[in-house]
Amino acid sequence: MRLGDSLTTAVAKERHLQCGDGFCKIDSDTIAGVSAFTFLELDGGRVFSVVITFKPADYPTMVAIAREKWGPPTADALDTIANRMGAKFPRRRVRWNMAEGALMLDEYGDRLSESVMMIISDSLLQMRNARDSVRIKNAAKTAM
Repeated sequence: MRLGDSLTTAVAKERHLQCGDGFCKIDSDTIAGVSAFTFLELDGGRVFSVVITFKPADYPTMVAIAREKWGPPTADALDTIANRMGAKFPRRRVRWNMAEGALMLDEYGDRLSESVMMIISDSLLQMRNARDSVRIKNAAKTAM
């Protein structure tokens, strides 16, 4: 499955996907020996985002696999993530820019219990960047 591919019912059945409105998922998948959960986001029946979650212990393996396949990353940075109790943890974020979009690997996703790999189309990336820009502006206004 590649970004932009059409996802027909036949393909979804063949690949054992469970599909709903605008998404499909594979509850149990293996990528290069790493146990993972895969979600496909759809727009007009076409794949525009692939989100793969896996255990943080497997993060170095996934980064090594991506580095082997796509070469050195475009960006490799550290930021901070906080849990519900307010404790802060360092998070590594690696990114590869590609012709049709980007591949991003985050050591931790929304939870400290999972790492995330996202392959995202340029159109969705632009939409999310615009949304985040508005969110940052609104936060700055309310902070004044």
